[in-house]
Amino acid sequence: MQQFGQKERFATIVGASANGLRHVEIWAGERSLTPVDQRAYVPAFSHAVRGTIDKLQAPNAIVRHGALFVGRGVSSSFKWLATQAHPTAWRDLGVFHWGPTTDDILCFLLPIDGQIYLAWKERGHAKTHRIPVQISDVVAVLERTLAELKPSDSGNKTSDA
Repeated sequence: MQQFGQKERFATIVGASANGLRHVEIWAGERSLTPVDQRAYVPAFSHAVRGTIDKLQAPNAIVRHGALFVGRGVSSSFKWLATQAHPTAWRDLGVFHWGPTTDDILCFLLPIDGQIYLAWKERGHAKTHRIPVQISDVVAVLERTLAELKPSDSGNKTSDA
């Protein structure tokens, strides 16, 4: 298994391939964001990860929503956003909506008081977890994850030559 990043901050772990699926774990604050399903169908998963990278690299994609959270803490901001009261913020700040592997976790990147927090809640649990993150660090981990997933995705390539 190959780990990218640090589990206490943000990390992914990519493991072996079996039956067309690849072992993938996502970690933040030493907590698994893939507590139920660590098997990913690589083409769909890779496409979703690439979409997240593109979203995070868009200028001001996250910080432009900071005014929505003035005077709110991370937990109250998470709860408010989870109601989908602001659909644009829900779309822009929601992360890791990557299919069955991440279906059990709701995650947002929240711009609060000049800091970006990764906040998440596991389905069926009341507690909202959070850690401060740098967008560039999250993107770097995701880019390295995609690079690691590519070899398992290349077995069926054909040559144009």
